[in-house]
Amino acid sequence: MKFLVFFLRPFLDLSAPVISSYLLATYTRVRFCCAVCTMDIPQQISSVNSMSKFALFAGFYADFNMDFWCRISPVIRVISEAPEVLFRIRGGLSLSFPLAAVDESSCKKALAKEFSNLSAKLRSESLVFHVSRTSLYIWPNTGVSTSPNDLTADSPCGDVFSLIQTDDDDSKRRSSKKKEKKIQQQVVNLSPMFEMSTSSKAVAPTIKYNTDCHHLVNITLPMDTAVSLPTEDKWGSLQKILVDKLVHQLADMEKCLMKYMKGSAICVAEPFHFVLPGRKELVTVVYPAGVAESQLENCRRVLHGEFNLPLDRPYFKRANAYHFPDEPYKDGYLRNPHVHLNHPALEGGTALVDVGDKPSSFVGSRQWIGSIEVQLVLNQLLGVTSKIMFVNQGTELASRGRDLVLHFQTEGTPVMIGGGVLAHTILGVNWSETTGEIKFLILDPHYKGAEDLQTIVEKGWCGWKGADFWTADAYYNLCLPQRPDVF
Repeated sequence: MKFLVFFLRPFLDLSAPVISSYLLATYTRVRFCCAVCTMDIPQQISSVNSMSKFALFAGFYADFNMDFWCRISPVIRVISEAPEVLFRIRGGLSLSFPLAAVDESSCKKALAKEFSNLSAKLRSESLVFHVSRTSLYIWPNTGVSTSPNDLTADSPCGDVFSLIQTDDDDSKRRSSKKKEKKIQQQVVNLSPMFEMSTSSKAVAPTIKYNTDCHHLVNITLPMDTAVSLPTEDKWGSLQKILVDKLVHQLADMEKCLMKYMKGSAICVAEPFHFVLPGRKELVTVVYPAGVAESQLENCRRVLHGEFNLPLDRPYFKRANAYHFPDEPYKDGYLRNPHVHLNHPALEGGTALVDVGDKPSSFVGSRQWIGSIEVQLVLNQLLGVTSKIMFVNQGTELASRGRDLVLHFQTEGTPVMIGGGVLAHTILGVNWSETTGEIKFLILDPHYKGAEDLQTIVEKGWCGWKGADFWTADAYYNLCLPQRPDVF
């Protein structure tokens, strides 16, 4: 089951006297990236007071499995004002070599030799890049291209967009501001290939006939590298960077194949790109295909150590790989909760019947469930435990600021609150330890319209509420899900 979750990861503004789970720097464009979506929050963010600016909401999609609470904690990337171009080289490189013996030692020796030859070939004059949707071919190791007048070594690399054919015939008539925004969101795709013809003198062909028995090994390496550069960077320097990236990934492919080789059986190596906190560029990791995530745990722990990352979120799981904006989704995750989604009450109702909380007639009914039932459903379906916070009156919620701040800092999961005839989701709090003043970032879970930020904010479906938002004489139960260890 797939589900839409509204959630923000803590980002503290140290200049403010309050602790907030959802503070964003003033007028900063922030991109939220997770396993299955990317979106931009508008620059104009409404404020609660003169010292702090708050993002109101973001939508994230999470898979209802053991990665659930990890997936809804997105990585926050601050994008520089200068537009950037993402150059992606993707294509297969062939490895073909004979084996006189099929033992592992001989196979590794032959494989290492072939990788060395291929690496040298990538540095040679025969390497060619073709830019997708253009007639442009580039010889990166010589600086030659089929459009020498349009792209010189000193040309900004963003000029390549003038050669790319698009479906938008009016793109050239757009304002410079819109052009810049479009460049930020585009990817330049390149395919690697090798030129067969050479400048050497023609020689007579020779034929060598070998009667020995050999095994022929054919492997296609699915190369996939990504380089993000400002549009004003030089085209000449870009070409060297692209070749270096390709050679580096080839070395990673070799390490992966050597490590997971069993006898003469060679695995398929697959590259994945990841967005990490505090890093502007994508980080690429090569994993062996067909190997379970549980078997790669030690590998991921090493990566977490190399990049100084905490172990509470599986940043390097393949399901959390970066999705390129120009690429269709093929992973089966649900991104529009209003399409192909069964009513959650059906599965939740079945779970409550299974644990003995409700009679069988409850399944498919229109009866509401509260925080206690949410706790049971999460535990039954996902194995996620929750804490329950109870208050006798709505006025008591103002005194629970410290407890809620601690929850968002340590667990970071949305809080479901129910009381009387109302139910809401608390996404964050803005609490002053000095005065005790508190505001709650509230999402109304009953909203079912389009993903229109202006409507959601202006109509009050998501926003900051004071302590007087809660009914004074009503009791409330709060469900605080505890994030499981999903590394």
